[in-house]
Amino acid sequence: MEGMATVSELKAKLLSQADAGERGAPLIFAGRRESLESLTRSTLHKVPQRHSGNTFVISGPPGAGKTALAQESIRLLEARGGKAVYRGDVPGDEHTQAVYRKVLTALGGVPTPDSTVERTALTVEAKALGTGGSRQTASERRRSGAHLDAEEIAAALGPDRLAKAPPVCVLIDEAQNVEPKSSAARLMRDLHTQRTLPVTLVCLGLDDLDIRLNRAEVSPRVNEASRIRLGGYTPDEALECAVGAVSTARGWGVAGSDAQASAWALALVEAADGWPRHMQCYLNASWQVLAEQPGSPSLDNGLDEVLERGRQLRDVYYRSRIILSELPLAVIGPVHALLEERREVHRDSILDEIDHCLDEGLGDAAGKRVRSRFADAAGVFNALLHVGLIAQDGSLMCASPIPSMSAHVIEGCKSQGIELARPGRPADLPPTTPRQRGVRP
Repeated sequence: MEGMATVSELKAKLLSQADAGERGAPLIFAGRRESLESLTRSTLHKVPQRHSGNTFVISGPPGAGKTALAQESIRLLEARGGKAVYRGDVPGDEHTQAVYRKVLTALGGVPTPDSTVERTALTVEAKALGTGGSRQTASERRRSGAHLDAEEIAAALGPDRLAKAPPVCVLIDEAQNVEPKSSAARLMRDLHTQRTLPVTLVCLGLDDLDIRLNRAEVSPRVNEASRIRLGGYTPDEALECAVGAVSTARGWGVAGSDAQASAWALALVEAADGWPRHMQCYLNASWQVLAEQPGSPSLDNGLDEVLERGRQLRDVYYRSRIILSELPLAVIGPVHALLEERREVHRDSILDEIDHCLDEGLGDAAGKRVRSRFADAAGVFNALLHVGLIAQDGSLMCASPIPSMSAHVIEGCKSQGIELARPGRPADLPPTTPRQRGVRP
């Protein structure tokens, strides 16, 4: 019975790991060491900057590992004496003050209320002390649960406590969703431009993050050293992740020889196509299959089932990207055919391909639907970028984020009889060539 209990505990651990989801701390953090060290070191030795601001911008397509980098940086920062405030999404207007309260707590150890009841109690107390009038000191505003910002936090702490405050990193994930003139935009602009607090703001988002920040008038002036763009794993990073995960599972009690562990890891690396999220899909499938085995989990069987389940999860991811774009394959397909043909293409050539699809590649009904949703080719391009169907670097060169994504899109087009060949397609436009059609965002 004791042995069976151990097997049950192992299977429960495997299932728990399979259900951990993408937002949790990664089981194995592979690669990205230079980016991780740069972010952590800058936060730990933060001196508010006059010109370049206090912000790191981390961008990349969905599934590139932005959240994993954030979680690992939090772990490393806290191990070195720093503090972190993490938001998994852009805070709504009703939640921005909670972020400031957490910053205040992290800097000074000040217990700050989050519940309505506690805030109301403090407000009543403040009024009883005669601080409920229209003009309050920073300390009185803090006690009454009123408006906080970086200046108010600095005043509340005072020079002595501020000098002893630990460095704090505020991480806002999905930052591309910030809306113009929102409280979140004001929060991000405030933390970026303040010059008093030892606080670093980290905005994480998709490849259109800069565009979205500019629209929201956050517009951080960021040194290139403070910009991190994530893409796929290098072969060594993918192998590090797979080998580390399989070794960890063996440490838990999963049976298997060194040769079996090596074969399992190499198969995961090949299947994952160098993409962090795909690796996570295949690892989750591994934990599920191992947990479902009769008897004690072992690496000597189940790999074929893992690869099939991982492939299904990968295809679901691709389909979700297409659905979220709200674009037909008749537009997405030719773009990916161009990327498949040339591997790397300037943005203007993508816009030209989209223009051609809008003018000639769609039927009347499909064309009308696309035009009612998007103003022009640039709007279509931004939708593809936003959902991670294309990737763009700082020089406006575009590529498929994942090689197998183009193969999936093209296969879908073929199955629906969508024509991808375009006779007379122009050569790639150089970066200096201005577009005559479409509007740049």
